[in-house]
Amino acid sequence: MSAASEEKSEAANSANQVKPANSVRSGVLVVDKPQGVTSHDVVAAVRHALRIKRVGHAGTLDPMATGILVIGFGSATRLLNYITGSSKTYKTTIRLGASTNTDDADGKITDRALCEDIAKITDELIYSAAEKLTGNIKQIPSAYSAVKINGKRAYESMRAGQSVELKPRDINVSSFEINSISRTESYIDVNAQISCSSGTYIRALGRDMGEALGIGGYLTMLRRTRVGGFEASDSACVKAQTREKTYVNRQGETVERKQAFFAHDANLSEHRISPAEVAKNVMPCVCVDEKSAKDLRFGRIAYADLQNTNNFAKKIAENNEKSCFAAVLEKGSNFEAAAGEPAENPAEHSFENPAENTADKRAENTAESEAELIAIVKKCGKNKIKPVVVFPTENLKSEKREKPAAVQNRQMSKPVLKSSGCENSKPRESET
Repeated sequence: MSAASEEKSEAANSANQVKPANSVRSGVLVVDKPQGVTSHDVVAAVRHALRIKRVGHAGTLDPMATGILVIGFGSATRLLNYITGSSKTYKTTIRLGASTNTDDADGKITDRALCEDIAKITDELIYSAAEKLTGNIKQIPSAYSAVKINGKRAYESMRAGQSVELKPRDINVSSFEINSISRTESYIDVNAQISCSSGTYIRALGRDMGEALGIGGYLTMLRRTRVGGFEASDSACVKAQTREKTYVNRQGETVERKQAFFAHDANLSEHRISPAEVAKNVMPCVCVDEKSAKDLRFGRIAYADLQNTNNFAKKIAENNEKSCFAAVLEKGSNFEAAAGEPAENPAEHSFENPAENTADKRAENTAESEAELIAIVKKCGKNKIKPVVVFPTENLKSEKREKPAAVQNRQMSKPVLKSSGCENSKPRESET
């Protein structure tokens, strides 16, 4: 073998090593986003690492923020809308004593409070302000946010020098715990942990706390530690990294900015969470048989034993016709006990303990249960369900499937048409 052919074979082998296997055609990754990159940068890093185009995320994180970013790829991107609505937990530092135009440390300081006014703010006043921001409240999002106004992002209008007027929205802050308070003459730093509903802007909470105290406030640190049942301490969470990279923008200018990437030893396939596991995490599940699975995949109404399923899914199916739940094809004995009611207390969820949820154990449980997500469904009658979102089978092979023997025999039995001897006939007018 020549040196050139050896180089080609080595290049082919290396290319085969980076391409994803058939087992990772779809799934969900829990990524720990680093500071300084956008959520889209992390999506691009996953797309590059897995060599797959269909990638998305369930909830944006600001460039300054770090923490959990739930990313789906392949057909599992159909689950992202259901993950986006999950509650979230953040750790943050609110700096009282000044205000910025973006309500975080990346913006420009627009106002500073006097040292005398800062000294008047006691710990009791800070705790009282946090209590008033707890529960069901109305919140005006930050002006530099992704909220759309007449089809345009609010931050795009602000960067263009246009003023925006955002309407208040209903949110729920289930917990606003202050862990510590540190002081200097010019500012007060409040370290807090906040659990809230989807659509809550933590930057706006810091701004509102500062306004309530009369000295202004903005965030200097923000980290998302939980999205639904996915925890930052979960062993399946994979950490992304950053590096400096030089770009040429559309104006032809050379700029440097951070780029997200994954280390070579970070095997993303080992951190993959199957669609069935994700569905079990975010919604109730019901088990169906092969016939019902086939009906659902063809968009037909199917049978499901809703009376004998777990209590939570039964309650949803009977009392709320608009509630969605997952239909799962059970091929093992482990999924039935695990499928169903998501943990009400996120701390009790099976994803939290990294000692008990290693990647090897996760893969082992998946192999034993072999549960396959068929569809997101709704109840349409007694023990009847109809598909809302259908998922393709996970057993399809990437290579071209062989035709059934009956089809092959029928094609082979077709008579071969003999030549009509018109090869040399005159061409039609349309051909001339």
